[in-house]
Parts: sequence; C-alpha cells; structure tokens
Amino acid sequence: MNREEETSKVGADLQSGADADVLALAEAELGDSEAFTRLRPVLERLAVDAGDPATLRRLYTIARTSRALTTVLANHPHLLRPEPAKDASPSLQQRQALIQIAPDEFNGDIDQETAMRQYSAFMDQLLERALVSARERIAAQHPVATHLSFAVIAMGKWGAQELNYYSDIDLLFVHDEYTAEPEAGRRAALALASRLISDLTHSSFDGPGILVDADLRPEGTMGPLTRKLDAYTRYYEQWAEPWELQALIKARRKQAHSSSARM
Repeated sequence: MNREEETSKVGADLQSGADADVLALAEAELGDSEAFTRLRPVLERLAVDAGDPATLRRLYTIARTSRALTTVLANHPHLLRPEPAKDASPSLQQRQALIQIAPDEFNGDIDQETAMRQYSAFMDQLLERALVSARERIAAQHPVATHLSFAVIAMGKWGAQELNYYSDIDLLFVHDEYTAEPEAGRRAALALASRLISDLTHSSFDGPGILVDADLRPEGTMGPLTRKLDAYTRYYEQWAEPWELQALIKARRKQAHSSSARM
C-alpha cells in the first residue's frame, strides 16, 4: 500500500468511527464555530459516548479555550485518559496534564489553588520519570550514574506548589560524592543534569518543550550546573545574596539514588 492509499484508509477509518449523535451534540453546544471545526477530528478519533456528558464537557472547554491542545488531542487522543502517558515525551506528558486539569478549573469544578497544586504534583511525577530515563540514557557512557546519589531541588513556583500553566520550572541539582571515583562521579552528575534538561526542553512537531530555568543556582549561568551539598553550604554561608537565601524558603527536594529509585 503506497502512502496516498494509506492516508486515504486512515481517513476512512476515522470517518467510519465518528458517532453521529456525538457530533450532533457537539454542534448543538458549540454551534457553527471555529471551536466545533477544531473539535470534530478529535471526536472522530475518540469515539466518545453520547451518554458521557463529563467527557464531552471537558472537550467543549478545550476546543473553546485552546487551539493547541485541541490539535494535540486530534493527534494523540489517548491523552484524554487520566492514566499518565508514561511512554510519551515530557512535552506531551505536560500537555496531558493541561488537558486533565485546565478544563476543570475553567468550568469551575476546582479553584485556582487546587489547579496549581495538581499541576505542580503532576510535574513532580513527570520529573521522576524523566530522571529515571536520563540515567538510563547516559549509563553506557557514565556507568557510575546508576549508583550516584542525585537530587533535583524544586524552586520558585514549582517548589511552592504554585505552578500555573505558563510557569517555567525552576530547579537546582545536587549530587553526592562518588568516593570510589570522585572525578567520574562529577562528570556523571553533570551529564545527568544536562541530559535531564535536554530531554525536558526538547521540542517536537507537537509543540515546544517544557520551560526549564536552572539559573537560580549559585553564580547563575557562570556556576556549575550541579554541586555537592557541602559546596552549596559554603556558598550560601559566605557569598549568597539575601534574595538567594529567600528563594530557598520555597525549595523542595525531589531525590533519586539510582535508576530504580523514586525521586
């Protein structure tokens, strides 16, 4: 089957899967609008039950409020399910969180504070999976990474569990000394931090990556990406500006000791 025939078959399958009752309900709710035009291909792929008003209400809200999320759902309908899409890229996992949380806030089912807590908790889980993946990706070149104690410190709005939908995630990296091979441990920690940021910020056809800011670390962009705990202690005791100490008030630790450990 050539590409044109395959595309035609996929289109026919999607059309045959559309539920006329659901399309009629959506058109009655959204009218002859751009939102309905955006939502139609999503409904054709999802085969939503006309007797599931909660799901339909969520979809109507997404179609009305976000062109980008509606397009993502048309391409990845499984993101509507509440189960985490663990095999998806970090950016798609983030969009799943928006699909799950934002409609509930916009519809008044949860308040803003609850939405921020839920979104921050989701980002905790996303970072946990991303850190495990990053360890696995660098293990061949840096074998000690699988044994290295390494922590991600959530800062700013993420640390305070106040992330909004446009927030970047502020973080610091801390590693313990690998006493058997100190220099190998330092290189592994740096590679792990760099890989994690790269994976999180990677853009795809589905949109930009996650906004990550590691510049709250001592000396900002001029300082090393990750340090040992005693190095942080010396810096904060001797050289830190008042605002740097104040920033630590919102800090939370997200830690993992190995590729199989929880963060």
